[in-house]
Amino acid sequence: MDSSLLRKFFAGKCSPEEVHMVLVWINSETGKQQLEAELDDFEPEAGAEEMVDSKKLFEKIAAQISKEEQALKNINIAQVRTDRRAKDKKKKMWYVVAAMISMVAAVSFFILQHGSPKEREKKQQVTPKMVTKTTEYGQKLKLTLADGSHVHLNAGSKLIFPNHFGDTVREVYLEGEAFFDVERDENRPFVVKTPRTVTKVLGTSFVIKELTNSDQTKVGVLTGKVKVSAQNSGEELSYLLLPMEAVSYSSIEGSMKKNRVQYDEMFAWKDNVISFKAAGFKEVVEVLTKWFGVEFEIRKGFTSRKDFTGKFEQQSLEQILEGLGFTFEFKFRIENNNVIIY
Repeated sequence: MDSSLLRKFFAGKCSPEEVHMVLVWINSETGKQQLEAELDDFEPEAGAEEMVDSKKLFEKIAAQISKEEQALKNINIAQVRTDRRAKDKKKKMWYVVAAMISMVAAVSFFILQHGSPKEREKKQQVTPKMVTKTTEYGQKLKLTLADGSHVHLNAGSKLIFPNHFGDTVREVYLEGEAFFDVERDENRPFVVKTPRTVTKVLGTSFVIKELTNSDQTKVGVLTGKVKVSAQNSGEELSYLLLPMEAVSYSSIEGSMKKNRVQYDEMFAWKDNVISFKAAGFKEVVEVLTKWFGVEFEIRKGFTSRKDFTGKFEQQSLEQILEGLGFTFEFKFRIENNNVIIY
């Protein structure tokens, strides 16, 4: 260590970078030995003598150090009293420097163990915070993720995602149904995990539907390419999907099937369009329950084995029930949040 840098340090005139260099050096065994060896030849800069028996020297140095290490705010700087009447100025300086070494050692130990405030702040920024968004029945939500990707979260669903993505992968977790319009990034694949499947893309738009009351998971692609995979008894099942293709995975059967789909069949809901294709009465009730956040009461004696194909755009629950009543041959009444079918 250059002795001129030490003089500059003890005079409180070091830059933040130089302060950090001295702290690391003093904390090393070699630094301690060299410092002790040079103390006999150490001469303070002009004006330093006036500060020897007060805490001014410490405060000045601490202020200099705190430019780089704010941790010093929590360190009490002890006042060092020396005898001004002592004739040997070097001996007085030794006491001051020895006390300062103790202080600096404590500071440098803290810094080396925990990092500087800037480093800790950077580390905190690198570590993402997980965000959870949920929708109740009758609710939908549009989200924009940190990478610019857009998500339409359907009713009765949950999405967990970080407030910022890392350098290698963009990963989110889905329960329920969501449409993803992913910002393309060749270096960071976008991965959607559900309880049963993993969907991996680079930049595309697709929908995933995985309901808790069903063993079926459906993934449909609107644009781009999507890889869908699932584990079945230790064996990976996977498909690469192109636009307007979909897979259906059954966790009970352990099978994955690929097929072509129509836009309304999988994507219409994000445009506020309710679409049915050969849907039975039970499926219709489940969709309307989620869409409007209502409960259905099916009166005893009513049954229907018919299917319904069609769509409803921007229509009220009452208007939809009137249309469905002709197909399934039922009557209804709405009481508060309940729909009674008879």
